[in-house]
Amino acid sequence: LEAATQRLTNLCSVLNEMEPICVLNHVFVLRE
Repeated sequence: LEAATQRLTNLCSVLNEMEPICVLNHVFVLRE
């Protein structure tokens, strides 16, 4: 799961234009 989270974080950094994905990713991490 951590590896998947890191991949999502990397995608967030690369696709910083897709802010909603970053927000959803952070919310998912906080819930986890």
